[in-house]
Amino acid sequence: MSAFSRTLDRLGILVTGICFVQCLATPVLLVLAPTLFGTLLDGHHFHFLLLFLILPVSGVALFLGCTKHRNLSVIAAGIGGLTFVCLAAWLGYEVLGRSGEMAMTLTGSALLALAHILNYRLCRNPRRCEEHAEGHVGH
Repeated sequence: MSAFSRTLDRLGILVTGICFVQCLATPVLLVLAPTLFGTLLDGHHFHFLLLFLILPVSGVALFLGCTKHRNLSVIAAGIGGLTFVCLAAWLGYEVLGRSGEMAMTLTGSALLALAHILNYRLCRNPRRCEEHAEGHVGH
């Protein structure tokens, strides 16, 4: 696994982690400082800003890793996570409601973080990555 790919996986974990924390922290922050944080952290624009970071980082990192190890769990978690995060941002709380949007975003973020962690672990060791691609490892 190249240093670039490892860096992208780490960045992907960080960005999806920020999304996860933002969803959990927003209700508390809205109570503490509704004027300041209400528009910044809870706004539709913030989700699209995160998507602008998440899509290319996750897409490239997972693609690079999956071309080597071809692990279906990583692919499924990555596609599922991206789908949930995109739908949550696109549909928003207007369609999903506040709880639905939060649940969908948290689920997507968790799936994406899982995909990046699995991808990173599988390709951290080049031999293990090659074995996985050849079908010698039963994961």
